[in-house]
Amino acid sequence: MPQLAPVSLKAGNAVVHTFKPKSPSASGTNTLTENNGVPAGDGRLVITTNRTPAGRNKVSVKLVMPVLSAVTTGGTSDYKVVRTAYADLTFQFDDTSTTAERLDMRSLVNSLTGSTLGEQIIDALEGLY
Repeated sequence: MPQLAPVSLKAGNAVVHTFKPKSPSASGTNTLTENNGVPAGDGRLVITTNRTPAGRNKVSVKLVMPVLSAVTTGGTSDYKVVRTAYADLTFQFDDTSTTAERLDMRSLVNSLTGSTLGEQIIDALEGLY
């Protein structure tokens, strides 16, 4: 079992975002945050490991990235969340799945998001026809 530790993720613009553990949990849900000085704008990485009612192993990863904007009123600057990007990824595996099968599934998802199709449907928000 891996220890809950900081995770660094590289964005498309090559900026590295570092998420630090906020709250280890015995319930299987762990939250890591990217502190940017304004709590409302902190990025969050939430990782949950548990079992489904059908008995499958379930791993959920949620990434929440707020965008802040400075609002100046009367010479005082305040920050406001103007929009938020969300990503939810869930894997489910039977108890009989092998490490190789789980690696293949993770690799396939990675390949899909990096493919031309992934760029078109995620980056450009283009629909399929």
